[in-house]
Amino acid sequence: MKPLVFRFTLRRHRTLLTGLLACLLGGLAIAAQAAEPPTYQDWNDLMRNAPPAPQPRPEWRRTPEGVPPVKNLGHEKDLLSGEVRSRRVDPVPALLARPGSVEGFPGELESSADAGAPLEGPAAATAGTHRSVPAQIQATPPGPSYYVRDYPWRTIYKLVMRFGNWWYVCSAETFDGFHLMTAGHCLYNFDPNRDGNTSDQQWADEVWAFPAQTDLITPSGEADQPFGEARATLLRSWSCWTVDADWDCDWGFVTLDRPMGDRVGWMGRAWGVEEPNLNYSGYPAETPYVPAGTLVQYPGYDAGNGHDYNDFRIPMYAYTYGGHSGGPVWRYVDGNRYILGTNSTSDRNGNAEATRYTTDEENYFSTSSTTDQTERPPQWLVDLGEEFYYYETPLKGLSTPVVGRRGEIAFDYNVVNNGWAASGPVTVDFYASWDTNITTGDLYLGSASLGSLAAYNYVHAGMQLRLPSSVSPGQYYVGWIAGAGGEYGGMNYCGGARADCNNYGVIADLLTVTTDSGFNWTVTAAAGGGGGISPAGAQTIEDGWTASFSLTPDAGYVIDAVSSSCGGSLAGSVFTTDPVHADCSVTASFVQQPDDVVFADGFD
Repeated sequence: MKPLVFRFTLRRHRTLLTGLLACLLGGLAIAAQAAEPPTYQDWNDLMRNAPPAPQPRPEWRRTPEGVPPVKNLGHEKDLLSGEVRSRRVDPVPALLARPGSVEGFPGELESSADAGAPLEGPAAATAGTHRSVPAQIQATPPGPSYYVRDYPWRTIYKLVMRFGNWWYVCSAETFDGFHLMTAGHCLYNFDPNRDGNTSDQQWADEVWAFPAQTDLITPSGEADQPFGEARATLLRSWSCWTVDADWDCDWGFVTLDRPMGDRVGWMGRAWGVEEPNLNYSGYPAETPYVPAGTLVQYPGYDAGNGHDYNDFRIPMYAYTYGGHSGGPVWRYVDGNRYILGTNSTSDRNGNAEATRYTTDEENYFSTSSTTDQTERPPQWLVDLGEEFYYYETPLKGLSTPVVGRRGEIAFDYNVVNNGWAASGPVTVDFYASWDTNITTGDLYLGSASLGSLAAYNYVHAGMQLRLPSSVSPGQYYVGWIAGAGGEYGGMNYCGGARADCNNYGVIADLLTVTTDSGFNWTVTAAAGGGGGISPAGAQTIEDGWTASFSLTPDAGYVIDAVSSSCGGSLAGSVFTTDPVHADCSVTASFVQQPDDVVFADGFD
């Protein structure tokens, strides 16, 4: 066992709102029964195929045109109890009523200096008032970024949310040790079933967060989650969002069940600053703007892309797409990052808007964080998964890619504890699968028992297994499911014994099983005097198969016994060995049949 060390969306003017109607996020939500937790297959499908959270229609906005929102009431949903409540937000302290900022924290991890990491764009020399920028720029479409394990990219999350039977995706960014900021419509949605009306508006029923998700480790198309996952326990937003559908209030605040932010860090925050050179990122999932099944971040930057600021919105010349919502918009100055807003709306044609971070959000979110420290502090949980640190050299692979039936295979595997507590004894079950989704319904190969994994540690081990007779000739993926008792503190989040979320790994190289095992053994048969055995002598038997022999006594003899180092049983005059896994021998013995008994009087 080695320690893990890491080196390492449009409202330019109110009249443009109607243009968004043609750009509402496309695709069908993935239905799932609320009472049934997602399986591995479900999670993979959700990561690849769940559509972005729907945006509200402009006509649903209840705040009168030109009237600023009143941000003095917060709404929240407790995901543990299901309770929905309101909480009064006190006026902004005098200290916050002027431009200001809060410094970020790069997290507990070291930098890895990834050569493929995206580059940030610098801030302008001065960042004053940019409410009118005369020259419109041509925005540069963002591109995929796979190397996101470094700060600040690792502070950006993919969210997966369930509203009733409907699943969607969004983005988020770290606020502090166990809180996230995101868009309000990612947490409270006005039309989750997409039927065009608000009768089904509701809070999300569950929210999962995955920092720095990427797709580097083979097999491709499977979400890599180098820091594991966290689950939301409390959701917050402004009442001017949940009641009035006012995009000026399109903010959400997420309380996590574990201190993920302490590990990955967070960017700073600033208010009262109007920066023309803005960075943005998130996890878009909207086709055709990104390929179907996209799993990675799409960061963007252009000098002069921020323009026409108002008190609550940041118009941008930028391409953002469904799924970018909730991702950060920030300025990069003197080596520091300051979040100025969160992605909110877009026309998908080079014009986007972020909801601006103001003194109201800083006050509401900071006081909420302080409350949570007492009322629902983060838990020190175990979180098993697959190790993704060695992007270029995965700690897994087949040593025997081709093997015969019932042959022996050798491979490397790994298990990581991304959590904050020791795991206790870990059991790893190995399977052969027709696809890359490893489940307990696949062909079971065997198990390994590991010791306890310390927090944020992994084990890399080799394994040798003999294929059972249930594995027929064909091609298979070899994978594993790891489990430990009490992984989520007694809360079975994902359902099933050792079926918690992303506790599985799979080797990308296919295992080819042929009809010939490649492992043959010699069975030698012989008979003593008084009879014969057929076939006699040495014969070759494929590993795992049995051998049968016919015993024929000579005249006046009967079968006495069969001595076999192969195991087996005698039925009548046929002896059948047990499945053969080594060289062995069979020896038959015979005895003379007794003469008829003649009594003294001469009668039989």
